[in-house]
Formats: sequence, C-alpha cells, structure tokens
Amino acid sequence: MAARLEPWWVTWLHGFPHLDFSLRPVDSTFAPDDPAYQQSLAFLAGIVGACLTFNLLVVAIYFLCRCCRRSLHRDGAELKRGRSRCAVWVVVCAALMCSAAIGVGFYGNSETDDGVERCLEGLQSTRETIDTATTLVGNTLTSLRDEVTPDLLSLEKAYAKRAEFLRLVRQARVHLGTLTSRLDALLPLWRDPSGQGGSTLQWLQEQLTIVEFYRWLAYVLLLSVDLFTCLLVLLGLAKQSRCLINLAVLMGLLMLLAHWSTLALQLAGSVGASDFCFAPRQFLANVTQALGTVERDTLSYYLECHPSSVSPFQTGLTGSVRAVSDLQSLALELLLFGAVEVPRTRKELGKVQAELNVTETAVHQLTALLDCRALNKDVLAGLTGMCWDGLKGQLLLSLFSLTGAIAMSCIVCAIPTACARFRKRERCREDNEDPFGPRASGAAYRHAGRMAFSSLYSYGSSFGSEGSLPALAHCPPSHGLGATVPSTSASSNAAAAANLANAGGGGSYTEEVGPFNNNPIYEEATFSRRQSPPPSYATAMRHHGTREPRGSPARLA
Repeated sequence: MAARLEPWWVTWLHGFPHLDFSLRPVDSTFAPDDPAYQQSLAFLAGIVGACLTFNLLVVAIYFLCRCCRRSLHRDGAELKRGRSRCAVWVVVCAALMCSAAIGVGFYGNSETDDGVERCLEGLQSTRETIDTATTLVGNTLTSLRDEVTPDLLSLEKAYAKRAEFLRLVRQARVHLGTLTSRLDALLPLWRDPSGQGGSTLQWLQEQLTIVEFYRWLAYVLLLSVDLFTCLLVLLGLAKQSRCLINLAVLMGLLMLLAHWSTLALQLAGSVGASDFCFAPRQFLANVTQALGTVERDTLSYYLECHPSSVSPFQTGLTGSVRAVSDLQSLALELLLFGAVEVPRTRKELGKVQAELNVTETAVHQLTALLDCRALNKDVLAGLTGMCWDGLKGQLLLSLFSLTGAIAMSCIVCAIPTACARFRKRERCREDNEDPFGPRASGAAYRHAGRMAFSSLYSYGSSFGSEGSLPALAHCPPSHGLGATVPSTSASSNAAAAANLANAGGGGSYTEEVGPFNNNPIYEEATFSRRQSPPPSYATAMRHHGTREPRGSPARLA
C-alpha cells in the first residue's frame, strides 16, 4: 500500500528539512501531538514569513528612493518616455502572469476539494461497512436471545417426558450459547473511546467536512479578489485613471500579504500531509492503539490485506457457521420426529428453524463484510484522495500564492513609474486646452497653416489675377477659422502697425512676434502686405515682460 500512495511530490515534500526553533533536526515521522514536530512545521512557516518581511522591506525601500528622487527633481524631467513605457509593459505582463496564476489556483482548489471529497467518501464507506456489520451482529444476537432462547425453553418443557427429544433440545441450547458467544466476541468492531454513542470516524468526517468547506470558500474569495485586482490594474492603465490606479495599489498590497500568508499555511500543511502519506500505516496504528479503538492485528489485516493474511475474525466466524449448522440439524431432527410425537411443538420448532435460517444468512453476510478486500478498498480510496489529488492541489495553490506574490510586487513597484505618463499627458491636455498657451498657439498656427492654402486659391479665384498670388504668398497663415480674408484687411493691418510704431512699443513688430522670426519670406514683406499678428502675440509679450501698446491688436482682441 505504501508504494501505491507515494507519488514523487510526497517524497519531495517529505525530504524537506525538519528543524525546531533551535535549528536541531527533528524526526520527520508524522506526529502532530509532538511539540518538536510542531516546531518543525512552524519553522517552515516562519521561513515564508521572513520572505514576506524581506519583500515588504524591498517595496518600502523602493518607494523611499522614489520619493527622494522626486524631491530632488520636482519637475519630473528625469523620467524618460522609455522608462514609462517599459513600466507599463511590466505592469501589464505582471497582471497577465497573475491572471494565469489565478487559473492555476482555481484548478488547484478544485483538485484539493476533489481529494478531500474522495477521502470523505472513503471514510463514509468505511463507517457504513463497520456500522452495517455491527448492526447485523447486534440484530442477530437480539433475535437469538429474544426469539430462539424462549422457544427452546418451551420445547424443553414440552419434551420433559421424552428423554431422547429432551437431549436434542439441550444440545441445541448448548450450540445456541456457543453461537451467541462467538458473535458477541465480534462486537464492537470499532470502539468509541468518548462513550457518548457517536463513532470516532463520524466525528472525524464531520470535522473534515467543516474545515474543507471554509477552506474552499476562503480560496474562492481570495482568487476572486485577486482577479478583480488584476482587472482593476488593466482598467486603470486603459482609462489612465489615477483613482483606479491608487485603489489597485492598495488592493495589491493587501493581496501581497494574503499571498504570503496562505503560502506559509500551505507549505506547513503540505509538508505535514506528505509526512502522513509517507507512512500512513504507522501513524494509524499508533493512533488506534493510543485511543483503543481498533486492535493492532485487526488494523494491520485491513491495511495490508495480503492474500495470505488470516482474518482475526476467522475463528469467530467459523465457529458461528458451525454452530448455526448444528442448530439447524437439531431443529430439523426435532421437526421430523418430535413434532410427530408431540404435535403442539410444531409451531415452536417452525419458529426456531426460521430464525436459524435468518441467522445463517446473517453470518454469511457478516463474513463478506468483514473480509479485508472491501474495507481495504475504502481505506485506499480515502488515502489516495488525500495523498494524490489533495496534496497535488495544495502544491498548485502554493504555486499560485508564490506567483501571485511576485506579480503583485512587480505591479506595486512599477505602477508609479507608469503613472508618470499620465501626468505628462494631463499637462499636454491642459496646454492644448489653454487658448493662450504656447502649445495651443503652435497648434493653431499649424492648423491655420493648413487652412491657408484654401484661402490662397480663394484669393486667386476672387481677383482673377496672377499678380496677386506672389504678394499673398508672402503673407503669414491666417489664424482665423479658415475663412477668406477680404482685401481691406491689408489696409487695416497697415494702420494697426503704424499705430503700434507711433506708440513706441519698443522694437519692431517682427522682433516681438516670436513665431514669425524664423520665416525669411515674411521678414522681407512690408507692413502693408502683412496680416494681423496671431493670438500668441499677446502671450509672447507677456513672456518677454513688454507692456502692450494701447492700440495694439492683442489689446483690442
């Protein structure tokens, strides 16, 4: 049986070092009541706790260094676009890795639940077999004592004057006493040390059912919250919402603690389960001997179940079958001869023969129930469910916890760098929305430049002369909404420029307007052939600290 219950992961987990708090080796034999063995499992959980502390320390140092860097560079100029893009990809990959780990976690949780269900089914079947055998023996004894014994006493009185029949009745009573003693020796098959009428197997089954229900529910909630956190991270990156990102960081920290905590419990529980699965017979023998529930030879018979094994109930069952056979022979002889001599005994003899037939059937059924093959199959099913499916599911859940912890650490550390792009884009959006900002004026200039070509051909089509095209080509692009400018705009622009020159605004018009300094064609044009300055003129004058003339176009605007 040991060879069938030892997959590679049982041997691997059983080989983990078992050390107490003093770092002394501890025997790896499963002994949950031993304080030294408990310390060895707690030591493994403490190693995972140390990893959690180190992880939190690394995250704290990272955020501290980032805060110091931001205090030294408040403008954020050192954040490169490549770093932000790399951080975004790190967050996305970590979220996808966490999502894959969640899938592994769901599968591991299902495998663990299936293993526990198989173990519970094995316990249930074993308990039903034992209860059926116990009930069958008890009912048979009750029937023999309440039905057959009074009938034999009545027959003994009826055959008091017939010595040959009286001798047969007394022999039947002797065989009946042998039968009852043999059957009584089979009870109880499973003694209850609590003395409260409940079976130990039933109590174990109920406790295991309660623990498995809350374990399964807790992991389903953990996996669901973890999946929600990953989706929240991806949604925050897609929406570029700092509120969602901050919530995702907070939940990521909580999930980081949850992952390491569950990993500590899973590691300690998996190593303890592997120690049990490595030598289950030894532990069960020690427990049953300490509790006094089953005899050692009986437990060994059902756990090993070799073809050459001899049942401990073989003597009692063989004696019971022989006693029932002798009783039936005596009852048949009395029915054939005694009922003819004493007709009033026919009714009692018929009842005795019917009860003996029922008893014979019960003894044969009891022989089949107490055979080791049925109970050994149930025990193997329970142990296989625990050591194969259950322990494999625990390993998958441990992998989920470790991968989830690493992914959450990457997400928490990389999200602040990824959010730097959000701030840059927000600044660009604010500058573009400002009609007097430099970015907005540049965009308007480029937009107006694209719209100037339609105005150019409008001029050409309106005037119908090719001589006006070179003059209009020297004009800067219009800052309007793309409408054609009438011919009277040149005179109004010339008048405005003359007023500006007379007001003593300080410097020429071309020197004040920055966006037109790099246009040599526009520099060579005269005031009479230039259009009105763009809206950025007022902004440029404010940046240069120049007071706007009273009659300037910007002031008029």
